[in-house]
Amino acid sequence: KEEDILQAEVAWVGDCGAILIPENAKPVALTRNHRLTNGKEKRRVEKELENSNERDDLIRSDLWRIDVQEYQQEGVEPMARSFIDYRKDKNGRKVGIQTAFAHTEGVSLQVTRSIGDRKGARSVISTPDISRFSIKKGSINRIIVANGGLFDVFSVDTVSKLASRKKNPRNAAKYLATKAKRTRLYKGAPIDDITVVVLDICF
Repeated sequence: KEEDILQAEVAWVGDCGAILIPENAKPVALTRNHRLTNGKEKRRVEKELENSNERDDLIRSDLWRIDVQEYQQEGVEPMARSFIDYRKDKNGRKVGIQTAFAHTEGVSLQVTRSIGDRKGARSVISTPDISRFSIKKGSINRIIVANGGLFDVFSVDTVSKLASRKKNPRNAAKYLATKAKRTRLYKGAPIDDITVVVLDICF
């Protein structure tokens, strides 16, 4: 029956993600990273770059027009194309995954969708993706929302197992964040911001 099902949606951009842990069932990833490792996103970015190779196309928005004017006042001609490449260390070796570089200042982002990155590549958009899911009436479900600080370290299954050790959602969130930080330090990985929210839903 429809009245026995709760229909819900989750919207996201960038490396923020969410997983659903249904009662007595396997965890389900509700999101997929907006990065160039995501084939669908890479195709979108490449198409965007192909269509923005002319300077006139670059300055259609007021925001980009202001950027161009500022650089011209300083005697600098901004590049008319964003591009995909790897970040490099001081020895010129590739580091990490492919990123989208902006047309000015060489600003690069690993995410292909973001909110508030004014200097990001033009192909980095703020339009969220939306996924839909359902919850059965009377069931207990846990939803974990976090950024790459957590999901870059742990798989969906590992996050689910760790979260199951804490019944209180607030304690579960703190536990996950602490475990992610310790794991990063142990592996020698760069410290990233870690945000975790745990919600228990039953209707």
